[in-house]
Amino acid sequence: EQDTKHMLVIGLHVADIANPCKPWMDCKRWTYMLMEEWFRQGDKERALGLDISPMMDRSKPNIPRGQIGFIGYIVRPLFEHWHTLFTETATCLTHLRKNEENWNEMQSDVDANNVRLQLDQAAAHSRHKNSVRDVDIKVSIQVQQQPLKLNKRSPVPFTPEQAEALHVEYPNIEMRQDDDDDDDDD
Repeated sequence: EQDTKHMLVIGLHVADIANPCKPWMDCKRWTYMLMEEWFRQGDKERALGLDISPMMDRSKPNIPRGQIGFIGYIVRPLFEHWHTLFTETATCLTHLRKNEENWNEMQSDVDANNVRLQLDQAAAHSRHKNSVRDVDIKVSIQVQQQPLKLNKRSPVPFTPEQAEALHVEYPNIEMRQDDDDDDDDD
C-alpha cells in the first residue's frame, strides 16, 4: 500500500512537469503561457519593491536556456527512470529529445524571448490544428489491474536526490546497481 502511494505521488509529479514531453507546438505554447504567468509574478514583485524571483524577471529573459536546463536536470532524468516502469512513455521521451533540440535552435532566435509573439503564433497554429476535422485520433490504453509491488531487489526508478526532492522514501530497497555487479554474500 505504501509503495502504491509513493508511485501515485511520483506519477503526480511526472504529470506536473510533463510539458516538455508533449508535441513541440503544445510544449512551446504551454511554456510561453507559463512564462507569462511567471513574468506577471515578477512584475508584482518589482511593484512591491521585492527582489524578483529567479526566471521571473521580464527584463532578463532567456526562455530557451531555461527550458534546456529544466529538461536536462529535472525532466529527462525523471522520465527516463519513469520509463523503466512504464514503457508506454517512450513517446514522451521522443518528444522530449526533439523539444530539447528545438529549444537549442531557438537560442539564436531573436524573438525567442518575446512571449506575446510566441503566444500569438501558437494560437494561430492551434486554430489551424483544431480546424482540421478529417483526422482520426485513436488512443489505446492498457490498464494493469495488479498493484505495483516493489521488493528488495526491485529497481528503484529514481536517484536518492530525485526521491528526496519528490518526498519519496524507499525503505529497505536497494538502488539500481550496474548489470555486472554480483549479488553474492561471500
